[in-house]
Amino acid sequence: MNNIKLINFTQLSQHEKKMVLEWRNSQEIREWMFTPKKISLSNHLNFIESLKSQTDRLYFVVKESENYLGVISFNEITAQSCSLGIYKNPLLFSVGETLIKSICKYGFKILSVKAIYAQVFADNTKAISLYNEHNFTLNSREQYNSKELLNMELKYENWQV
Repeated sequence: MNNIKLINFTQLSQHEKKMVLEWRNSQEIREWMFTPKKISLSNHLNFIESLKSQTDRLYFVVKESENYLGVISFNEITAQSCSLGIYKNPLLFSVGETLIKSICKYGFKILSVKAIYAQVFADNTKAISLYNEHNFTLNSREQYNSKELLNMELKYENWQV
């Protein structure tokens, strides 16, 4: 984790912005999103621009040495908690561990929150397994557009560095 760099979306180059959009629009990523349709370049660029004036959300590209690993985000940030977002570069494998560790480290050490929340579709077994490996616990279940959604939580005291 020593060579990990978080690049704020608002600081991305035009090339990096387009790279992230390509990832987000890949079928492998879209199928697990709340909004599974493809996003246009103009909507993507407008979203990134809007992040400059928002104080309750942060989006980062995670880079290790010269490799772009994926995206992590923090939403609904308060003094006590935040919710996470995560997706990997679809061309890479086995980077989830680094991404989730980056989320936990930034959330607990930089944002100083006491809890990090995740929402994940019940059939996203890879994400659920990753969250379970990092001591996230199931809080509740709900329906979202005819799919089962799990609400999970990691408390600071259960975080393993």
